[in-house]
Amino acid sequence: MNYSSSELLECCRRVSCKINENISSLEDLKRIGTRQGQYFLDIIADNVGLEIFDEYNIGVLSEESGVTKSDSDYVAILDPVDGSTNASNKIPLFCTSILILFKNIPVFGFIAGHRFDFELYGSNDFGVYLNGDKVDDLPQNQLSETVVSFSGYPMEWGGWKQSRSLGSAALEIAFVATGSLGAYFDASLDGLAIWDYGAGIFIAGLLGCSVKELMGRDLNVYDFNCRRHPIVGINSEIADDLMNRLQKTRAAQRDAEILRLLKTRIKITQSDTELKTAWKICDAIESGEQIFSAEGSNLHLTGSAIIVSDKGVLLHEHLKLKTWVQPGGHLDFLETPYDAAKREALEETGLEMIDLSPDPILLNVAEVAGPDGHCHLDMRFLFSTAGGQPSPAIGESQKVEWFSYDKALTTIDNSNTDALIAAKHYLEANLQNITLKAL
Repeated sequence: MNYSSSELLECCRRVSCKINENISSLEDLKRIGTRQGQYFLDIIADNVGLEIFDEYNIGVLSEESGVTKSDSDYVAILDPVDGSTNASNKIPLFCTSILILFKNIPVFGFIAGHRFDFELYGSNDFGVYLNGDKVDDLPQNQLSETVVSFSGYPMEWGGWKQSRSLGSAALEIAFVATGSLGAYFDASLDGLAIWDYGAGIFIAGLLGCSVKELMGRDLNVYDFNCRRHPIVGINSEIADDLMNRLQKTRAAQRDAEILRLLKTRIKITQSDTELKTAWKICDAIESGEQIFSAEGSNLHLTGSAIIVSDKGVLLHEHLKLKTWVQPGGHLDFLETPYDAAKREALEETGLEMIDLSPDPILLNVAEVAGPDGHCHLDMRFLFSTAGGQPSPAIGESQKVEWFSYDKALTTIDNSNTDALIAAKHYLEANLQNITLKAL
């Protein structure tokens, strides 16, 4: 069955109105949910969305419950309460955000505030409407004349007139789409999920706003675990200006995070070789040497993942070197070695990585000979995984296996044994409550 924009609007309104009704009836808005950062009101609101979308045979990708009915032609990208921390503190800036996909193509966006009169929706055939009135022209200001809003914490002033941080990305992007703000951007380290920004950037795009991603990646990725850094401006001049400024800021954040981890490692390592490599990376970053890209230099900063579970240690056979190593590789644009290690691990094993600490666990730093005469300054991080069978991406090595610790130590390339030894010592000292039988 194909739905018209009017029918999708009716569906989204039902979801939003019922969520508002249920939240209003809750006595304890601060009651926590079942995972970190979640409130009970999020769960209540999510159940409403799942129930109503099920009536329409519409699948859901939700912040709260993941994926349901993924085989449906229609899928709703749902944030039942965007700004739930605001809601829990009775700050009236929270909303329901819904992006409807038809066969993986965005067709309808809907954002509705719950404590003030704000309903924004749009589609290609409808156009965009705010509280029933059609939205057309947007102001054409310069960045220095605009008020901007952001998530996260910009390291410095970015040339705007004034700034706000409202705690609801969907509403903030909606305010750009309606001309109340000149721009919105995400300045956090972790990034945002598609349910945070999907409906907003779809509607903003319909109105001719300029929509970009900080690292130049695709924003329309419908994956529960994917995170992005959207930049939305009322015109391309503002968005481009912000993009240039924020990329410089992001590079500084990346450098500061790498130096922090390395200097912590420098204080505790007992290896002169590791100490020399750690200082080599620090000196290169502080001097501005180009070690972040695989292009233009033979010396590259890389990140790799020591992956452990009760199955043992996960290794793969390197396609070029034909040796067994841990997953890892070069950094993408503005990426940290930790982020690169986590991304490469997913690509090369098909398994989601689990952090064993709130802070990245840097096990070891080493200078390693890479393919084609390159030298890798490799930062090795510790992860676990929920298990499952490895399923590496097409184009990656298909030889991925679990090894016992002792077997891994004799199988892995010699340049990586120190990282395995460090992993075992770390687990024995810090994670007695985690059973890693093969270690």
